[in-house]
Amino acid sequence: EDGGETDGESEGDGEVTYPTNSRKVEALKKEAASLEHQLWHKRKNIFCRFCMEGKPTYRPARRKADGTEETHVPVTFGDRVLCDHVVCKRKKDGKTQNVGLTMLDEASEFTYVFPSKARIESHVSEAFIFYQGRDKIKELKSDRAPELSKAARKAGYSHVKGTPYRSTTMAKIERANRRVIEGCRTLLAASGLPIQFWGLAVQCYCMLFNTYC
Repeated sequence: EDGGETDGESEGDGEVTYPTNSRKVEALKKEAASLEHQLWHKRKNIFCRFCMEGKPTYRPARRKADGTEETHVPVTFGDRVLCDHVVCKRKKDGKTQNVGLTMLDEASEFTYVFPSKARIESHVSEAFIFYQGRDKIKELKSDRAPELSKAARKAGYSHVKGTPYRSTTMAKIERANRRVIEGCRTLLAASGLPIQFWGLAVQCYCMLFNTYC
């Protein structure tokens, strides 16, 4: 599970706690030097400088024990798909220059990011068609972005919208966004490529994530 992707790091802002167990230290060092870890850096390793550069740690939000249970649990691909735009690059004036549409299937955890220069309905519609393939998305869950709502209505999806100004209602897709951003930064840092290659980097990370997880 993604919650256990970090070894030896505290939940504070940037503070690192090194493990005291010598066996664990050696295991982490061995993992950091392994080919599999250097390929896509699945788990954050404090002995890998690319992980430390590309995956800063933030204090996570905690679930509220309100006693509520989810009535519909996705079983097959397309039962419920989450989507959200992630900003990968901004212009100096603050306007969005490059964004990516992250899509996550809850049943299979199949993740993909569609790079784009802007948040436009036509790009979202093309991403929906490409992502679902021969299957049909039964339920789509997203925020209330107009381009997502229009594309979902056009495709005939059952569209569930998150609560405004509460990102915790979209916690799974927000976590996926964080995962792909950190993965993208880490791959770029490890390869030495500039930020202009972010689109290829996020797609490479998604391919590796879907293959090995």
